[in-house]
Amino acid sequence: MSATFPTRPRCRSVVIALAAFGLLAVGSGCTMSDAEPLSKEKPKPEGDRLVLLLKKVADEGLLYDPDQLAKALGITMKFETQTTTGTPNCDAGGHTKSIERTKSVIRESWFGASPEGVPDMKVPGFGINRPEVIGAPYVDFSLYRSVRCATPDKVSIEAQLSFVNLSSFSCLSPGRLQKLIGTRYRMATDGVSISHYSPPPTDDYGTSLDFVFGAGAPCAISVGIRQDSRSGRRARPK
Repeated sequence: MSATFPTRPRCRSVVIALAAFGLLAVGSGCTMSDAEPLSKEKPKPEGDRLVLLLKKVADEGLLYDPDQLAKALGITMKFETQTTTGTPNCDAGGHTKSIERTKSVIRESWFGASPEGVPDMKVPGFGINRPEVIGAPYVDFSLYRSVRCATPDKVSIEAQLSFVNLSSFSCLSPGRLQKLIGTRYRMATDGVSISHYSPPPTDDYGTSLDFVFGAGAPCAISVGIRQDSRSGRRARPK
């Protein structure tokens, strides 16, 4: 399957926090006005459907309700919840009183290798990142409810939904994502870049939708949605 690369975008310096993937990168913010026209790409009906579905999930803030999320995705998911206390505990000078973690077990999923994808897509090494070959697609979900010792009446909630090895399912370019849902493309260090979409925050949470790319690879490697109570309007400094 052939895929087009976007031409080099014009950039301005920014700092981007790839919090959803545990990365902090200093790079450039770029527009994709020079991207290959969407009309020159092969049709991506399944990929487009996934992108629009994830935008709906982000817009509606569904990650805090796992059962509703599974229903919206059309994926059979079983959820397991485990609660642990902080170590050391509050009386011993610890910072966290408790953490409740909910993880998903995927029973049935339509998210798998398809003709729209690039089988075993190679991502060249760049900087500290070693070369890799993208494998089989899978879905991962986790939700954390944590209580800090200093604020025992306040619960912080963070949830993450990831569609990993996306390129094996559908080859999605920054230009296509921009056309579909208005993402903004960001170049980062060590060959990592993202196409980012974020709906306006609510009082209770903020949400980000990020498609991750690697230098020298034509398609998005993965996509994740992060929903965090610390990014809500109530949590922001007045």
